[in-house]
Amino acid sequence: MGETGRTIHLRFQGHKQNILKQQNTDRHVVHHFVGHGWDAVQASVLECNPHWTTSQRRRAERDWINKLGTTY
Repeated sequence: MGETGRTIHLRFQGHKQNILKQQNTDRHVVHHFVGHGWDAVQASVLECNPHWTTSQRRRAERDWINKLGTTY
C-alpha cells in the first residue's frame, strides 16, 4: 500500500531498480520482492484524484491500510 504524487509507472520504476539491484531493502516492498523477483510484482490502483493535496493522499492511504489490514 502506498501513495504517490507521481505516476504509477515512475513509482514502480524505482521499485524495479531497487529489487533488481537489491538496494533499499529496508523498504517493505523491496525486501519482500527481492526473494520473489520482479516478475512476481503486480499492482492495482485503488483510488486516484490528481487534484488531491499530499495530506489528502496520505489520509486516503491510511483509510485503505485500515480497511484492508495492510500495515506491512
